[in-house]
Amino acid sequence: RHTVCRHRPSSANMNRFAVLTISLGRMFVGGMSLANPKLAGVAFGLREAATTNDARLMARLFGSRDLVLGWMLFNSPDLSTTTLLLKIGVAIDAMDVMSSLVAMRYKLHYWGAITAGGGAALFTTLGAYALYWR
Repeated sequence: RHTVCRHRPSSANMNRFAVLTISLGRMFVGGMSLANPKLAGVAFGLREAATTNDARLMARLFGSRDLVLGWMLFNSPDLSTTTLLLKIGVAIDAMDVMSSLVAMRYKLHYWGAITAGGGAALFTTLGAYALYWR
């Protein structure tokens, strides 16, 4: 007889996976935005925004925020610090989702809305999931 394993991953393992995904994702996006804001703009579907020095400065400011928050989450020493960092991240990401929705009103290209707003929505969801299962 062949039996199918119906083992579900524990919530603790899923929580660790969510926190690791958020922290690595933030460090990747933040590092890319700091190191090469033009490439980050293209990757996020914001090609025109990456062509001015002002926009590159804004991308670097965004990148530093995400890089530091991701690094702090990755190296969090205890549960209370991790919880605080997740709450900060969820708040930031929810505001990024709202900003993407506002930008769509002003004709943001759909690819920019999907990548920027969708990424923020994903991180908001993962962060809320990790907080819920704390």
